[in-house]
Amino acid sequence: MKTLNKSVVAFVALLVSTMNIAWASTSQQEQLMQLSQQKRVVVNATIAPTTTIVPNQQVVVNIEVMTDTWFTKGTRVHRFDVHNALVMQRSSFATNSIERTNGRKYSKQVWEMVVYPLEEGRFYVPSIVIDLAVRGDEGNVAGQLITQPFEFDVEAMTAVNEDANWIVGENSKFTQVWTHIPTNGEPQQFSHLDELELHVGDAIERTVTYSIDNATATLIPKLLPEFESSQIIKYTESSQYQDTQNRGVYSASRIDKEIYVINDAGQVQIPDNELSIWSPSADVAKTVVLGGVQLDIKHTTASYIRMHWMVLSGVLVGSLALIVLIILSINKYQTLAQKQALPIGWLFFLSVWKREDARAEALLYRKRQQNKQLVLLEATLNNRQTEGSSSDVLIGRWQQAKYQNQAGEVARNSRRTWIKLWFAL
Repeated sequence: MKTLNKSVVAFVALLVSTMNIAWASTSQQEQLMQLSQQKRVVVNATIAPTTTIVPNQQVVVNIEVMTDTWFTKGTRVHRFDVHNALVMQRSSFATNSIERTNGRKYSKQVWEMVVYPLEEGRFYVPSIVIDLAVRGDEGNVAGQLITQPFEFDVEAMTAVNEDANWIVGENSKFTQVWTHIPTNGEPQQFSHLDELELHVGDAIERTVTYSIDNATATLIPKLLPEFESSQIIKYTESSQYQDTQNRGVYSASRIDKEIYVINDAGQVQIPDNELSIWSPSADVAKTVVLGGVQLDIKHTTASYIRMHWMVLSGVLVGSLALIVLIILSINKYQTLAQKQALPIGWLFFLSVWKREDARAEALLYRKRQQNKQLVLLEATLNNRQTEGSSSDVLIGRWQQAKYQNQAGEVARNSRRTWIKLWFAL
């Protein structure tokens, strides 16, 4: 029974405490509202810039919180959403200052939220909830206040081709680094590859870093162009994004990296890529070009063999077969020469080439015998007509040369005459 009474007492105490806290909170909220109505606590939201805004342009929503006393706790600005826009809180700290308005001095905090509209049209910024605590007349006062909603217009981008890569911001710059990774050797970095000697098996790492102020890395388009080539294998690494803030200036950077592994010899054209940049402060667009390069790739001995091994194997087998055929032919020729079994025509031409006229004459007789014409060449001449075929004339010249040799005169038939005699028989 005593345990039950203690539980009831504890429950009643908790209930009373909760009601007191709720009443105190309600009371503080009412006091804060009264201070706001008296302009002793002021919250307000404005945007910058107030001039022409285009898609992807950075719009800063300045949230002002002011009190004519002082802040007793940290202020918290609730997140809000805007349709078709990116909303970011890029700074975790407020700008503190003292401001005098209508003869009254205020402690002022300015918080910044950044909005990036993604398309043209009218954008609605809702009421922003702010948690704050200030010093009141009778002590600390904590609660919530909200800003007034507002709208702003975004105009179409006309200075830049809508199909092109483009971004809005200031002070843009980029760097491009090529790293050559040879098959054998240490990697080397280059700003360009115009005169670099490349071979199959090498790799090239391409790193592009782009940075710009008054923008977010999410909206920086990819700078490395798409292309296809059978000579290289392309590997794309995940992009690195970074948003930073320094003394009120918001900056963004993006790093893209690709690795090209050279697979075959030849020429590879890596194309240029362009990025259009709209500067709101200068009200002008400019274009930066990310230069491409033409790669002239050569084979190494090993890569050439790997690439054309089938053709080279065929050539090698054919060459070996030809060598074997030549060796067999030479052996066959030597064997037939030793046995005096070479073809009569082959023996005749060898005799003519060596100017062995006696042997050539004997072979002419032998050919005549093989043709079953068993008469002497002189008799053949007598049986032919004096004025007849060209073979008669040739045989006559041959006989004349023969008898001149018997008379001791030096007169020999030319090789051409011997060959004509051979074919005339």
